[in-house]
Amino acid sequence: MPTDLLKVQTLDITGRSLRVSCLVFPLVEGQSFNDFLNEKNNHLNSHVVIAFIKQIGAALEELERIGAYHGDLHSHNILVSRGLGGLLEFKLLDISYDAIGSMSSEESQNKDLDNFKQHVWRILS
Repeated sequence: MPTDLLKVQTLDITGRSLRVSCLVFPLVEGQSFNDFLNEKNNHLNSHVVIAFIKQIGAALEELERIGAYHGDLHSHNILVSRGLGGLLEFKLLDISYDAIGSMSSEESQNKDLDNFKQHVWRILS
């Protein structure tokens, strides 16, 4: 959940004044999903795969429920850390609530689903 909302006045690339709203999130520590998968000492078993699918899938489902999409779900926008008892926690970073740029909502939703499927395939392989 965001911890603050900032409104900043700046200039766009053409020099016109622009007001930007910024959500501030707490610092989240961990390693990127990419680094996690490349570490030799991580035992990728069914529990890890299920935790990934449940946690990231639930986050994407919640975004979709509120009409927002991630749109850029690459392996460095997923952090992996160990919670209480050593359980793995997967967290999404760089979420732009309802700021999808040049893509339509449908394109963003499809891109999220395609990227999620690629990450599931990667963790399984």
